[in-house]
Amino acid sequence: SQQKAAAAAVPVGVMNIFTRMDVAAPTASNEDRERVMTLLGAIVIQLISMLRNIALDSNGRKQLQKHRSVCTMCSLMRPFKAVPELLLACSRAVAKLSLQEPFRTQINSRPVYLQCLSEVLVLEGNQCRKLMDGEQVEWPDWYSWSLLSRITFTLGNLTTSNAANRMALVDSFNCVRPLLSLLQACTGSLTALLERGPEVLAACEPEPE
Repeated sequence: SQQKAAAAAVPVGVMNIFTRMDVAAPTASNEDRERVMTLLGAIVIQLISMLRNIALDSNGRKQLQKHRSVCTMCSLMRPFKAVPELLLACSRAVAKLSLQEPFRTQINSRPVYLQCLSEVLVLEGNQCRKLMDGEQVEWPDWYSWSLLSRITFTLGNLTTSNAANRMALVDSFNCVRPLLSLLQACTGSLTALLERGPEVLAACEPEPE
């Protein structure tokens, strides 16, 4: 329908508006830029949520393919790194769409889309490594695990039968070390919980009245 076609094309327009605003105001302060990004991010979050709903319908998915909306959602992750709600919205939609070959083909059409996804993984993994090395960093954030579960799910779908993508993640985008850091942190935490399970549960129980 025309409504579905229009909704599928909206994020591209938002991205163009963001680019024009950024170029048109080269003297804008960092505070102004951050404010604009936050406002645009809030709009895009709602638009992405609409697209996720549209993707539930077969005709809607055809429109999303026509407008290459999955590529737009990958691209949005880079300029809006400071808006975790937007990253989550995009990662949820892309993860769902990556289950289908036509959308995987679109993501694979340009290396930058895979790179945008991998950058999220690398950023979280590097923060994890800093924490493990004893640096004073605030990690994980409230959104880290939800975001990582969807990004790794998508990257898994994109690398299962695609050797070029596997090589890109290893050689071009340096994902192995961040992946291993996250694996070490998660397995270490699981081991500690298993060993201290009763103690942890007891500490969480409310005090008797």
